[in-house]
Amino acid sequence: MRLGRCIHLALFGAALLAAAPPSAAQPAAGGRAWRTYQPPSKVFTAEFPGAPSYESKLVDQGVYKETAHRHWLVQPGRDGALFEVVHLKVPPNDGNLPVGIILDATIDAVAAQHRQRGLREVSRREVILKGCVGREFEATDPHGVSLRGRVFIVGEQILTAVYVGPARSAARQQEARRFLDSVTAAESCAPPPAAPPEPEVKKLGKVSGPVDAASGWMLIAPGQSRFSALMPGAAEAEEEQAQQKPYPLSLRTYSVGRDETFYIVVECGDFPAEMNRLAHFEEMKFSLGYRGLASEAEKMGVRIIPEGNVEVGGHKGRQYRLASDDINGRALIVSTPEKFYMFAAFATGPDPPAADFARFFSSIKITRP
Repeated sequence: MRLGRCIHLALFGAALLAAAPPSAAQPAAGGRAWRTYQPPSKVFTAEFPGAPSYESKLVDQGVYKETAHRHWLVQPGRDGALFEVVHLKVPPNDGNLPVGIILDATIDAVAAQHRQRGLREVSRREVILKGCVGREFEATDPHGVSLRGRVFIVGEQILTAVYVGPARSAARQQEARRFLDSVTAAESCAPPPAAPPEPEVKKLGKVSGPVDAASGWMLIAPGQSRFSALMPGAAEAEEEQAQQKPYPLSLRTYSVGRDETFYIVVECGDFPAEMNRLAHFEEMKFSLGYRGLASEAEKMGVRIIPEGNVEVGGHKGRQYRLASDDINGRALIVSTPEKFYMFAAFATGPDPPAADFARFFSSIKITRP
């Protein structure tokens, strides 16, 4: 089972996070006279119920700096609403993760942050804008506020449209639909190209270690890594370059197969230290790891069942159960500042070796730099 590609996600999250109602926003003049609006950049066209305001903000990730452009209008009155479009240029990326997974991982991360404020996602679906793949999502909070939005990657831009207003007002929901349906991009997206060739996988040979006297298993602790785990023999090691731009990321896999039972460790990194300044970045790594795992599991007909959070060496982790008619197992995703890890053990047949699985997962250690 292979984990999905690592990818540069943080700017996408920054665009969505910028699309939050400003605490000090002033209502726009002009009532609800709808008008078609296009900024001087001509990146998009949209209908607003009045003349929108504009502001820009520098998104500084160290490895990449770009300006987020925000066009917004707040209606007057207690039942007024926010209408907003945010766009910014995304960095070049030579990874090959599907756009849908990128968008879903981004929305997952932003939704996790807003859950702390009581906002709950209630729906998400795929939408297409001039051939560009996007996502439409809706969330509500306990106070009757609805957040509806769409996000697309159009050429070199990420384009986000957001409405925030009363959830129980039919008139406001009609306005939300009119606004979101009106947003269109200047560019179109060409049909997706044929899948790029898989990155070259470099065979690193077998990694062995000292034998545990109690179990007869080997302690696998690659010298260039910060993890260790007991595995039932020497691990086959492979490495591939997941991406070069906007910064290099490598993917290392360590696997052991024995008697229709498989043990796998996937290590992805190193992420630049400055990425961890972004509050949503850790959640994005978890979401990307989960969605990469889910994509591969789906090909095998395997369901993934979340089983709670854990800590591994002071790092946050999330546990999952893998289940199908033919395959059963467990998985663990761990996020560290510079990497994320996926540990998986699965076996064919209805009776997986529970004691062996427990030995593998209980032995996992991740050291700090």
